Amino acid sequence: MRASRFKVSLLGLLLLAALAGSACSRSTSEASETVGSIARIQGSVNLVRDGATRPAVEDEELLAGDEIRVDSTGSVTFRMGASTDLELVEGAALLRRSNAIRLSDATLVVSSDEPVEMDFETLRVAFQSGAVRVELPAPGRVASYEVQDLQVTSGTQAIPLPQLWQASVAEDATLGQAQPLQFSRDDEIDAAHLAHALEADSKLGNLLRGVEPQLAARDGSALRRRLGDAGIGPESLARFEPATSTDQLMGLAFAREWKRDVPDETAKGFEQAMALKVLGASWGLVAQNFDVGPDALVAGLQAEINAVLFPDGVDEGGSLVPAPAPSPTRAPSRTPGTGGTGQPAPAPPPAPAPGTPAPSPSAPGLLEPVIDPLRPLLPNELEAIIDELYGLVHGLVPLV
Repeated sequence: MRASRFKVSLLGLLLLAALAGSACSRSTSEASETVGSIARIQGSVNLVRDGATRPAVEDEELLAGDEIRVDSTGSVTFRMGASTDLELVEGAALLRRSNAIRLSDATLVVSSDEPVEMDFETLRVAFQSGAVRVELPAPGRVASYEVQDLQVTSGTQAIPLPQLWQASVAEDATLGQAQPLQFSRDDEIDAAHLAHALEADSKLGNLLRGVEPQLAARDGSALRRRLGDAGIGPESLARFEPATSTDQLMGLAFAREWKRDVPDETAKGFEQAMALKVLGASWGLVAQNFDVGPDALVAGLQAEINAVLFPDGVDEGGSLVPAPAPSPTRAPSRTPGTGGTGQPAPAPPPAPAPGTPAPSPSAPGLLEPVIDPLRPLLPNELEAIIDELYGLVHGLVPLV
């Protein structure tokens, strides 16, 4: 009897063990937190769950611990939390929580119309609304498209990024100095978020390349007069000495269009635009940053080109009249000596010995007043000038 009871008890234990084993063998993901869902899939996208890899499916839920992987031809858009959309276009994303992700050789765009705080383990990003590009692991970068109040934090570092700026991320997760956004026409994400900049660069490019040799062939006086008429003097130009004459002309055209309703601020607008340009922004990026239309810029640039290269307007046939080419410097005429009208002029001085530097011209050259006073600044203080411009941009951009 006791043996029978023992067999029954043993059978019960085995049954309980089997049931427990069955419960343990069920996917641990069934008890995992739901952190999001897949909205759109393009190309090859895989989902790794509990060690098993399978193709991802649109509209399926995502659980904590899931990993999404895309190849070079794929992309996936998924939503985490209530309103945060994430687009993974390269690499893999391991979902830790609804606001925490580990990236592996990944490019991810975080977009939201509401405040976002996202933890990427080595750094965190927080912003009020907009779109932010994150490329990790390091070395990588954080790049802002149109965004409000973006803060990037890594360890004890915390830096604000204005829209259309970026900061590099070193291998030790140290954040580099912010700089204007670098982008590519061939990048689909850039093309989607920077259509304004790309259109402006495309329309301005040929015009700027065409006028560059024409400006280089002239002495620069017409351009300096044109800048001076707008209140932009040599002291202002000195701050942007790395900029070419072409960029100065473009900066003037940009400032006139941007400050069209407040012409008294043309010089200020020129300085702000040129500061971004000198720090590495393309003119298209400057246009998008200050919301100036590409077509208006092209028209404005053409007007400035005509004013500088064709100051006499058009002739009777309607053709533009080019400015006269600068005359070569003439030697001063020599008058007869005081000894009498028939006295010959003094003989010219002997030629300098080989290796002797040529003397400066006695007549003031048109380029000397602009270039010579700035020579002591280069190259030793060039870095200091760029640092000053960097501070100028950080001080001015948020105020515009």
